[in-house]
Amino acid sequence: MIPESTSDVTEGVYAGERARLVYGVFTTPVNSIGGSAVCAFSMKNVLEVFQGAFKEQETINSNWLRVLPEKVPEPRPGACVNDSRTLPDVTVNFVKAHPLMDDAVQSFFALPVITKVSFNYRFTKVAVDSQVKALDGKAYDILYVGTDDGRVLKALNTRAPDSVSNVSQVIVSDVQVLKYGQAIKDLLVVHLAGEASKLVVFADSEIRAVPLHHCDAPAVATCAFCVALQDPHCAWDATKNLCVAVSTKLHDSDADKTLFQDIMNGKHKGCGYEQAAFTPTLSKVLGHGIIVCFELRAELKVSK
Repeated sequence: MIPESTSDVTEGVYAGERARLVYGVFTTPVNSIGGSAVCAFSMKNVLEVFQGAFKEQETINSNWLRVLPEKVPEPRPGACVNDSRTLPDVTVNFVKAHPLMDDAVQSFFALPVITKVSFNYRFTKVAVDSQVKALDGKAYDILYVGTDDGRVLKALNTRAPDSVSNVSQVIVSDVQVLKYGQAIKDLLVVHLAGEASKLVVFADSEIRAVPLHHCDAPAVATCAFCVALQDPHCAWDATKNLCVAVSTKLHDSDADKTLFQDIMNGKHKGCGYEQAAFTPTLSKVLGHGIIVCFELRAELKVSK
């Protein structure tokens, strides 16, 4: 299956091992139930597959079978050469007749990082704010996923720092950046020195820059709401009683003692009460401002 689009290559530590990953967007056909997914792939595995065996179909009625090593010409298709115009005809013709590799590239994690079934939209693009460090010292890839109806979903796999066999999907926010029905064509995470980082959203007729987080959204007014976001960008500041953006400069300092955050579970004893599962609802775009609304699945209960 070929991805609709891919992210740039990101490098980080996953389950204790350093790896270079690329995230790909996959969707169901337009004539079926709307389904989308984002999967991660290791560049090491990608290169191993392309250095492996080719697949061929001798005739139109033949099965696709593995090409024997002795049938692969030299120089091997895909190998670097000084001038491709000097390649022999046998190599060029082999490339034309053998577009497939015998092995498939397996997903880096055991499951897709994000899955979504919807009659209203499909994923189109993905961008990554890579290895965002949380207060617990772990680093997470934050995914921004565009859709064909103008939304941007912010998501992460909370188990990525510790496991590749288990995946825990968290959708932090669902923001309607463009007009309904206007497809997002590309996404770009931009970090500029001395300025707030932005997500640049590209459509056919406009370009918008939006914040990477909504820690200061009016709805995120309590410790419970803030921590339940499970957003590495955000933490509850107990001294200010505000949900604030976490600066990397604060890590490993005394300031961490007054900042509450729990990426894995979305709960923190410092909030002083139990909290229910937290779900972002659809957002609205008013001019160039974005209003993010949230809801709780159950009532909050005060701890005794």
